[in-house]
Amino acid sequence: ITPSNRAVFLDGRASSSSDGTIVKYEWYEGDKFIGSSPYRWYVIRKNGTHTITLKVTDSLGNEANDTMVVTATGAKGSTLIANAGPDKTLNITPSNRAVFLDGRASSSSDGTIVKYEWYEGDKFIGSSPYRWYAIRKNGTHTITLKVTDSLGNEANDTMVVTVTGATLIANAGPDKTLNITPSNRAVFLDGRASSSSDGTIVKYEWYEGDKFIGSSPYRWYAIRKNGTHTITLKVTDSLGNEANDTMVVTVTGAEDGNIPPIANAGEDKVTEINTTITIQGIGTDFDGTIIKYEWKEGSKVLATTPTFTYTVVDTLEHNLTLTVTDDDGLVDSDEVTIRGIKESPDLISAVISPDEDNITKTICATIPESTHVFKKVDIMFLVDVSGSYKDDLSTFRAKANEIINAFEEAGQDVQISLASFSDFPISPYGSASYGDYAFRLDQPLTSDFSLVTTAINNLTILSGNDYPESQLEALFQGGKASTGWRDGALPIIFLATDADFHNSDNEPDYPGHGLKETVNKLVSKGIKVFGLQAGGDIDDVIEIADLTDGDVFSLSSNSAEIVSAIESAIAGTSTDMIVTLEPIGDDGNIIKSITPNIEGAKAGDPIEHVNAGDEVCFNVVFSRGIYASDTKVRTVHFQLRIVAEGVATIKNIPIKVKLSPKNTI
Repeated sequence: ITPSNRAVFLDGRASSSSDGTIVKYEWYEGDKFIGSSPYRWYVIRKNGTHTITLKVTDSLGNEANDTMVVTATGAKGSTLIANAGPDKTLNITPSNRAVFLDGRASSSSDGTIVKYEWYEGDKFIGSSPYRWYAIRKNGTHTITLKVTDSLGNEANDTMVVTVTGATLIANAGPDKTLNITPSNRAVFLDGRASSSSDGTIVKYEWYEGDKFIGSSPYRWYAIRKNGTHTITLKVTDSLGNEANDTMVVTVTGAEDGNIPPIANAGEDKVTEINTTITIQGIGTDFDGTIIKYEWKEGSKVLATTPTFTYTVVDTLEHNLTLTVTDDDGLVDSDEVTIRGIKESPDLISAVISPDEDNITKTICATIPESTHVFKKVDIMFLVDVSGSYKDDLSTFRAKANEIINAFEEAGQDVQISLASFSDFPISPYGSASYGDYAFRLDQPLTSDFSLVTTAINNLTILSGNDYPESQLEALFQGGKASTGWRDGALPIIFLATDADFHNSDNEPDYPGHGLKETVNKLVSKGIKVFGLQAGGDIDDVIEIADLTDGDVFSLSSNSAEIVSAIESAIAGTSTDMIVTLEPIGDDGNIIKSITPNIEGAKAGDPIEHVNAGDEVCFNVVFSRGIYASDTKVRTVHFQLRIVAEGVATIKNIPIKVKLSPKNTI
């Protein structure tokens, strides 16, 4: 046994019958059934002598046995090495805010690495072999990589990232000169060039001396007096850091006349339809009085007062314009957008009062008890069309409608694709003259199942030449995004075959992808492989299903039991699930943390071993997010999504959070 030589070739084709035809071959090691083909590769992992028995049966019912002994040497104990890469230094700049974590140099001598876990302390970072990781604080950060191989072995390695350059910079903009005229009476304040290398700016405050001007990143500011005016910008980031900057405005021409008014129509609003809300506008005139207010929607006048009520009757966007006029006849306008939404019976409402910075609500949901647990399911039926699979393909054609009906039970919105393989059309793997191919997408994902049925009926048996086939290459190609896998869908591949796999990890000359690359591709997409193995156990099918958290179903030599196997596989997808709760559309960073309502659970943990019909509960902390400095009541809408296996949406929960201005007394 060496890395490139891990199997023995069993060949019973020299068996003979003088008065009949051999119709059945059975291979065994002890009581273990190996397979039913005349010849095949057989993987042996342990040193010592292995007695292999061949049992043949002829057309007259006669039986005969023969044995061979395989003496195996060279098998070594498994060595799993985690390699998190060398220590690194990160100097944070606007264009360089993250460190690259790469664990692909990790290795397993006698297995395949199936799981990568990155941590900083107790904080879980991610589960991909490599990724970017943003670090926001100066100092040393110890990153741990934990790897697990297909034999269950685990190993850890650490790397240290030394971070410098994390800064918060307030930028009030350059000094300006304002020459006041009837058409130029205010200066534009813009703090958007401020930056935080290790956080997010959550608060802007503008002052002239002790006078508070406003809390938006940018705004117009009317100045009435000639002279120099020092404007101060104070910014605060998400880590609590503060920084100041000043700009000087030199004003001339103040005697030239009236300062125009300023209209403020208020913040945009989202509310449930058939709800009446209060719209409040503000008109400001620094050197006079507002004498007229007018609200319009299009050309229709809605009100002539600063405040009025408005009823939202649909889910369209409504743009309302406030125009104010001062006592010198100057005008200004501002616009507010009102949008209606339909309130769901599943709506979760939260209110943060003036005395609170955040609140915690326990949100529970019941996983549907039917087989239609998942909102969307994408299924690829991947079929072996090599020469030995002729009788199985006949079964698929005869049961095409039953197969499609079984697939359809997987979820509420199911799409199905069909793909096939034999092997590369290169000797000794396949035959160009027979039209062999390593992978072909016969029907892309579709909800028109008649197209899938037609594609099954159009499959043609090819050669495949030698016994192992291109299953790994087909799985790798099937796992690509170009196949059309949908976001939020549970992705499944049903692999139907009766042969072992070619594996370039052990066959350097083989042109296809190996087991390691294929497993990484499938796991990164969350794709489960369900093996439909015809004619007995196939070690390679068992392994790929195990490494992708799928399952294996043994069928007879013509796959007669395929429909019941698919039904069992579909039923199993809604058992022993890993479930998380994720925010969708939380642009205001309202969600502070999500923790399973389980003793000892930490923020960000999933809930494991969940079955259809179970109730899952999470403790959700709602905060003020980026609206901490608001001086008006604000209502924010977004969703929380229940996700299974990291990819499949089970349920969307609408969220409404009402934020009252914070009590500063």
